Amino acid sequence: MGVAGHILRGVRKLMVPVALAVWLPAGAAAQTTLADLAGGSRVRVSATSLGSSPLTARVVSASPDTLVVQTAEDGRRTTLRIPASQITRLDVSRGLGRGRKSQFAGIGFLVGAGIAQLISHESSGTSPGLDEGDIGEFTDSVLLGGIGAAIGAYLGRAQEDWRRVQLGETQLSLRLPLTTRGAGLRAAIAF
Repeated sequence: MGVAGHILRGVRKLMVPVALAVWLPAGAAAQTTLADLAGGSRVRVSATSLGSSPLTARVVSASPDTLVVQTAEDGRRTTLRIPASQITRLDVSRGLGRGRKSQFAGIGFLVGAGIAQLISHESSGTSPGLDEGDIGEFTDSVLLGGIGAAIGAYLGRAQEDWRRVQLGETQLSLRLPLTTRGAGLRAAIAF
């Protein structure tokens, strides 16, 4: 392999890290950071000082090193100052997502009615007209279908949608380790 082949091989190896270096700063700038949070935003915070369960609150103020939030627990408003170094996760509410109650209720009704038909052991026989068994099967289907519809409507309700906030700066490091077999390239990305 000639000199041109070695150069082309080296260029190909550098293409991915260079592309990452060009793309990451633009992507990182588009993400929300702690200092970008607006007052009044609804957030869900996990921090070492808050215990194991996340806290849902409203932002009072935010800076790169501190987040001040206000909660309304048991009818009382409490203001908390949380150092950024203690925050392990932070999510911002995007509002309520679009629920699909009617779709889930319809599916739940069909599943419930289908289960009722599977459970039913009585057959209507070959006699014309409706008999007592047919009315019982219909009643069971409607009853279990209604229960399925209620469960489906509950599962399809609108829920709050959350977007994760980037807590640290995106860092990209490129290293060119030299070995006895030649040079290599190592890239690391930290969020």
